[in-house]
Order: sequence, then structure tokens, then C-alpha cells
Amino acid sequence: MKKLLLVTLCFISLVANAQESIPKGITISKESLSELANMSNEIMKLLLFPDKREEALKRQATLIEKYKEHQFTLEDFDNLQFTSAKDFNYSKTLRLLFYPSLDRISKERSVNGARAAYLKMSYYPYDESKNGRYDNEIKRVNLFEECTNHAAFAELVSGNDMFASSIFSSLQMLNSNALKQTHLLDGIYSALQLNRSFEVSRGAVNVFNIISSNNLGLAKDSVEAFRKLISSKTKEAIDSIETYPEKYAANERIVNKIKSSYVFLNSSFAKGEFLNKPAPEIEFIWCSNADIKRLSDTKGKVTIIDFWATWCGPCVRSFGNIRELQERYKDYQVTIIGVTSIQGSHTDRKNNIKIDTKGDPDKEISYMPSFIKDMDITWNIAFSKGNVFSSLYGVTGIPHVVIIDAKGDVRYNGINPNSEPAHEAKKIDALLQEAGLPFPVNPMSKKQK
Repeated sequence: MKKLLLVTLCFISLVANAQESIPKGITISKESLSELANMSNEIMKLLLFPDKREEALKRQATLIEKYKEHQFTLEDFDNLQFTSAKDFNYSKTLRLLFYPSLDRISKERSVNGARAAYLKMSYYPYDESKNGRYDNEIKRVNLFEECTNHAAFAELVSGNDMFASSIFSSLQMLNSNALKQTHLLDGIYSALQLNRSFEVSRGAVNVFNIISSNNLGLAKDSVEAFRKLISSKTKEAIDSIETYPEKYAANERIVNKIKSSYVFLNSSFAKGEFLNKPAPEIEFIWCSNADIKRLSDTKGKVTIIDFWATWCGPCVRSFGNIRELQERYKDYQVTIIGVTSIQGSHTDRKNNIKIDTKGDPDKEISYMPSFIKDMDITWNIAFSKGNVFSSLYGVTGIPHVVIIDAKGDVRYNGINPNSEPAHEAKKIDALLQEAGLPFPVNPMSKKQK
């Protein structure tokens, strides 16, 4: 209590010492900016206590009133970021203080104006009330569109990898319903054509994941245009990597990610030609069923692939549902394979410990038989040669379930195994019947809620 009182007294002192009028349009010192950050930080701390909220909001209003006529500059913003970067990310007070100045600068038709438009979009001071949530989403998308429509946006994006990459990566944070009400994607498409850097290639695949989402409902030809453009940009990045390998030596993980993204962008999944087509082959380096060396070994049966990993909590929680499906189809032409890959570690769920196996695949595989026993896994488990986040199957998160018919064609993709298993059973029964194979007479009962 004494500590909180002392902090409060210090804050009052800081405010008292800073009551003199701030000259309009003058860049304030780094020391003054640091002091400003400290005051806003104290307000942020007080907001954590419900009984201090009213007091904190009064102090926030006082601070904003004090600086309302001050025209902050981008230099002020840079200096504040340099002294206290996290403050601007988390403090609504600082966002409220800087927003009018960023809005003013964004009207300039210069690169600084484009940068201010980007910062205004990034640090918009949200309305925190429940009623304001969707309005916030609309406002953020509109600011995003304003940024991409800025007269100097092309110059900003083509000359600054950080801004370009951030803009593309941030697209996934936008509300899809709000996004559909704007022409923002036109600006994003143009921006993708401008910058061809390594950094941008990292964020560009996120753009495609949003574009191809059913939530946006874009026409197939529009999605395909984005896919081709992003694929070509990714190929340019790979060509640069292969031409100057020493330049990217320290970014091996990112390089591998970009190469994997290129495979994904040119897969039948990304092209919208995945369902009702032959399932991409998966080679296994180990399988609990020695007769299964590759996915095609199960052709002639309905096959369920569950992409998972030992570290994945939701994957492990789905085991009960998978066990029920295995029990239902153990005497039918159905094969369930839990597909993982070498992760560099093994999570021992029984003893709640994580075991480092980096650089030793055989060691990691050696733990799987005991894991199967400990977790009462009654279906097949396999390690694939490729990554569990399979580009060919569009696996961006696990668990991820795929159902393949007896002919070897993908019929369902991206099913959540934590959902009601009776839904999956209905699909499997229908595929068995379609193939002329025996299937359970009675539908699977739904769980009692």
C-alpha cells in the first residue's frame, strides 16, 4: 500500500512539474518524451485496479488536455519508441496523444505522410466499450485502406521492407466482414507488385491465407490472381536466396519457411483443386504398423489422417474421439493414421516433461512406442518425411483431419477432431457405402451433453 502511495505521489509530482504550456509545433526533448511515457505508464498501471480506474481516467484526460495543442512530429514518435517502445504498444494514453498529429501528418503527400498513415492505422486508439468493438474493426479497415491509397504509399512500400512486411502480415488481424465493405484488397494487390524482398515474401503467404478464406467469399479468379502473384514473389525471394546463400545463412528457419510456402502456393490445395482429387503422397520414416510405408499403402480403404504432435494440447485432447472412431471401425475397411513429424523434442505426457531430441530423430522416434502405450492409442501412428504442417494438405494448425475415400481421393479436409465424432462417422459410413464396402448398420450415437 505504501509503495502504491509513493508511486501516486511521484506521478502527481511529475504532472505538477510538467504543467507549463508545451509550445505548439516544437519538437520536445527525449527527456520530456521519456517523462511523458512514464506518466502514461503510471496511468496504465492504475487502470489495472478497478477501484483506481476513475482516478486513472481523470489523469489521462488531464494529460491529454495538456498536450492537445501540441503538434507531435515523426521524430517525436521515433524518440519515444527509442526510449520506451513497449509503452506505445500498450498505452492508450499515448495513442490518444499522438493520433491527432499522425492524422495531420498523414495528409501530406510525401513518404512521411504515408508513414504517418501507416502509424495511424497501427496505433489507432480503440473504443474499449462492448458497443464499440465492431466500429473499431470498421475503423481499422478504413485506416488500412487509407494507408494503401496514400499518394506516397508505393514509395514507402517499395523502399522499406519492414513496413511492407508488417502491412501484409497485419491483414490477418482484420475482421473479414469489415474487410468486405472496402476496396482494401485492391491496394494490397498493388503493394504486392511493388516490393520483391525476402522480408515481404514472409508476410505475403499470410495474405493468400486470408484471400482464399471462405469468410471473404472472393471469386475464384480473384483468388487465383493473388495466388499467382504471391507465388511469383516467393519464387523471386527463393532465387535471391540461392544466388546469395551467404546473405541468408543466419535465417535458415525462415528460408525453409519461404520454400515451404512456395510448395504450398503451387499445390492443388492452394489452387482450389484439392477435394475430390488424388491425395498427395506421404512417405513415412516410421509407422507403428510396419505394413504401412506410405499413405498409398492404405488405398482400397477409407483413410483418416490426423496431423498432430506430442506437444500439441488440443491434439492430445482429441484422442478420446479418435479412440471412439477406431473402436467403431476396427472390423471395417477403415484405417486411421496419426501423422506427426520430427519436432526436435518429445513431450512425455505421463510424466509431464519435455525431452530435447534436437538433431537425433532416432531418439525422438524411440519414445513413441511408450507414448502410444501411455496414452492408450489404438490407431496407427506414423512419422512423415515432410513437416506435419503439410503444405500439400494446407495444414496451418494442428490437429487437422483429412478423410480420403477408398479410391484414394481427398473428400474432406481440415476437420476438427475435437468436434462431435458422430459427424465424422456419418461421413465415413457414407464413403464405405459408396465404395460398396461393409459399414455399421446403426449410426453412431451423439454424446450426451
